Amino acid sequence: MRCISFLAFALACTDNSPDVYAPVEVHVEEATIDPSGMLMLRYRVPLETLYDSPGLLVRRSDGQMHLQVVRCPVEATCRVDTESNLVSGVHVVTLANAAGIRVFIQDGTTSLPVAVSLGRSRP
Repeated sequence: MRCISFLAFALACTDNSPDVYAPVEVHVEEATIDPSGMLMLRYRVPLETLYDSPGLLVRRSDGQMHLQVVRCPVEATCRVDTESNLVSGVHVVTLANAAGIRVFIQDGTTSLPVAVSLGRSRP
């Protein structure tokens, strides 16, 4: 049974479609665009023993930025477009060229808008 469990875990890690958090599971603490157009996103995901978010998958189209918050086993390496830094329990990501676009958190079926404020971003 142990081999089957390991095989299932290995297949999950190599799947082309990564596991992502549902938008309702992601708590965006702050989303700020600075004068240079740099978006700083601070978010939290559910506290889990075996999973965390190493970063985001990013897709841009038609003046919109769609972000998927990757959910990855803590012992694995998962593909992300932008890595997050964990600061006091909050994931922090910066994305360039975000001025004038609408930002959404999505999971493939559900998409929620992110309220973005203008001003100076903080680390």
